[in-house]
Amino acid sequence: MEQPSTIKIDGISSFFRRIADGTSASLKAPFPFYLNDNRKNLILVFVISVFVTGFLYLFKTQTAPPFSEGLAGLEWLHGLITLVCLLINIILLPKLFPAAMDPVSWTYKKYILLNVLHLVMIWVACTLIEKPLFCPFLSWTETASHVGTQVALKGIIPIALIRSLKKLKH
Repeated sequence: MEQPSTIKIDGISSFFRRIADGTSASLKAPFPFYLNDNRKNLILVFVISVFVTGFLYLFKTQTAPPFSEGLAGLEWLHGLITLVCLLINIILLPKLFPAAMDPVSWTYKKYILLNVLHLVMIWVACTLIEKPLFCPFLSWTETASHVGTQVALKGIIPIALIRSLKKLKH
């Protein structure tokens, strides 16, 4: 039996190929490495953590009833968790994995992955702390889902602001 012929639309496939090639090239492009000075890193981590704490005090979102009861004032805890996670990721990781954090080989892809690692680490730490202390009546899945959503929604803003400020300097 004959195979049914497929219609190729060269324009569309080449359009998507150009997007994929452009994205791949962009991810491999050099990125200005900023993690090679411990004094600046400590200041950066402290400023981001203070910003996150202040931002969480100012930017309150409506939450579902189980999460809105008795959970007020967690902003300081999230700021502290952010501080510890960023200290680990920005101060400790470059010492443990100097080849991976080499300024010469730093790319946009590594920058994005490091920021995803920041968010995942903060999400896990917040879940592990909030579940037993503040949400013992909820399942781990419910707590992790809620915390993950909050970290993703509110955590991307400081990352975007820091990236914008870095872009203005260069």
